[in-house]
Amino acid sequence: MPWVAFGPLVFTLFVGLLTLRRRGRNPRRRGSVLGLLVVAALLTSGTGCSATSDSRSGDGPATVAAFDVETGRPVWVAELEAANGASTPAFGADLVLVQTGRSYESPAGRLVALDPRSGRQLWYVATEGGTCGGADALGDPPMIADGVVVVPAPDGYIQGINARDGSERWRTRVAGAPAAIADGVVLVGTQTAYAGLDLATGAQRWTQSVPEAAWGDWRPGGRAFVLGAGSTFVVELATAGGFSVAALDAGSGRELWRDAVGSVDSTARRYFTDGVDTLAALQGGPMDSPHGQATRLVGRDLRSGKPLWATEDLPPNEDDLPQTGIAADGGRVFYASASGRLVALDARSGAERWTASYRTGKDLFVPRLMVGEDAVVVRQGTQLSVFEAATGAQRWSTRLDSSADPETTAATGKGLVLVPRSSQPCMPPVAGGMGPA
Repeated sequence: MPWVAFGPLVFTLFVGLLTLRRRGRNPRRRGSVLGLLVVAALLTSGTGCSATSDSRSGDGPATVAAFDVETGRPVWVAELEAANGASTPAFGADLVLVQTGRSYESPAGRLVALDPRSGRQLWYVATEGGTCGGADALGDPPMIADGVVVVPAPDGYIQGINARDGSERWRTRVAGAPAAIADGVVLVGTQTAYAGLDLATGAQRWTQSVPEAAWGDWRPGGRAFVLGAGSTFVVELATAGGFSVAALDAGSGRELWRDAVGSVDSTARRYFTDGVDTLAALQGGPMDSPHGQATRLVGRDLRSGKPLWATEDLPPNEDDLPQTGIAADGGRVFYASASGRLVALDARSGAERWTASYRTGKDLFVPRLMVGEDAVVVRQGTQLSVFEAATGAQRWSTRLDSSADPETTAATGKGLVLVPRSSQPCMPPVAGGMGPA
């Protein structure tokens, strides 16, 4: 049967199976340039821009599509050479960085650097680690700070890459995978411990045993949720009946505090910092509680862990599951529900700053939020909407290619909104089980 008739239905069923498989498991955070006509083929009609529906199948090379953050005007599409998977992009050192992979089962991948003005590929380096080479939809964007990109390399090494030209700056053999960067330190983790490496040299500064770290061993190369912010790393921990978070000092690895955050059955990222001094977390009840799915958004002081505020219970979806996406930046915390409501809060007080509505896609998908360029970007299914971060006024919205993976997150920077698109070989297999058990 032609994909144009049945592709969206098949893909919706696939994501439904993926979601069902993840329920009951640990609820952790689970180049040639094409012309503007190809960009238009990625879209269907929306507010601010419109184009013809794309009827291509889910096969073919991975791409990154760029839109003007102010108007939604298509700018370029980069076709990623020898890649079927593309991570959420990252901006840094006047580059767009994308982790790519070739197949779901393979850890082999590439870190690709693109010119943000044209989408032209500038350089790439081979990497090794994670599902689809670290480019699966639930993975993180590439890590960059101070002109150094940190990647897992073949043969058990971790590399520091010079962002200017892709040359190797340092190479360190250490167990584990790079997880986050904060205050000139690279956090590397295994299932029982963390190590801090010097970002400039790769030399090891400290180690810290964290045996209860909620390491994501349900998929190859998976790892615990880790967030680097200021001089602090925030690490998710597996505890009886749910989860906790702990804060580690970036300079020494010393644990600063820990607190329970319960269980939230969602594939979306549940922790963000506001870029200043506040940690926002989606917090649920114990796994075995009859009210375990009740979810709130809680603000904590990043260095002390002291709770600052909490919202009322957030509305679940029709299946009584949490379906809220969050993000934070610039002293604000944002959350969006699949019902189409976007809310901005003051990061320190929790006071509501504004609310807005957005057009939703299929309600199966959790909204994915990203903040930057004074804008809040919401992706929910095939729908992409952009708002003013200060006021909530909508800038534009559009509908994306229905064959693209709806669990990927857009990125913002350099006046652009970037949307990655992975193809079928980098999506979990449906037949014979949904990926590794």
